[in-house]
Amino acid sequence: MQLTVGMGWLAPGLGLVLAACATAPPEASAPGGCVARPDAVRVLVRAEPPAVDTGMSTAQLAAIGEGGGLRPAHGRLAGLYAAEFQLAAQIRVERRGDCLDPDVRLALNVTRGIRIASEYPPGTCRHAVALAHEQEHAAIDDALLQEADRRIGDPLRALLDAPGALAGGPPQPLAQLLRDAIGPAMAGFERERTRRQLAIDTPAEYARLSRACAPGA
Repeated sequence: MQLTVGMGWLAPGLGLVLAACATAPPEASAPGGCVARPDAVRVLVRAEPPAVDTGMSTAQLAAIGEGGGLRPAHGRLAGLYAAEFQLAAQIRVERRGDCLDPDVRLALNVTRGIRIASEYPPGTCRHAVALAHEQEHAAIDDALLQEADRRIGDPLRALLDAPGALAGGPPQPLAQLLRDAIGPAMAGFERERTRRQLAIDTPAEYARLSRACAPGA
C-alpha cells in the first residue's frame, strides 16, 4: 500500500533579468525568428532508494494509512510505502537582441521510505511478502521518475516552441506564462503516478498477499 505524503511545487526565485542588447541572441531558425536553446528547460530528479523501517506496529501503520485515506481491504496493514514530491523552480528570462532567452531549472526532490510492521520481522514470510509489494510501489516511482523530464518539462518546451513566443518584448509575461504552466504539468505527473500505483493496490492483489504465507509464518 502506498501513501503520497505531499506533492507540490515551490518557486523560490523567479528571475527576470534584462541583459544588455549587445549580447548575442539565440540561434534563429529564420531571419527575424527566435528559437529556444536545446537546454532551455531542464528537469533534475533527486531521489534516493527508500530506506526500510520496521519500528512501527500494524496499529501504528494503520493510523498513518487512515490519516492518508488508506484502508487495507484484507486484514491488517503489514507494509506502507510513503513518498513526498517537491518541485522547486527557478525561471530566468533575459532579453538578448531581438529575442527572449528563457532558462528554466526544475528540481524534483523525492523523499520516500518503506515501513514493514514490527509484528513481521526480517526472515519471516510476511515480512518478505510485504516488502516485495512495497518495493513494487517504489519501482513504479523509479520508472515514472525516468519520464519526469518529458512529462514535466515538455509542456514548458511546447510554450517556447509556439510561434512568436520568444519574439522581443518584456521578459515578464513569458516568465509568468512558464511559471503558470508548472502547476498543470505537475498535476498531470501526479495523475499518471496515481493511476500506476493504484493498478497494483487491488482487492485481488491484497487477497493474494493474504494467502501467500502459512498462519504464523
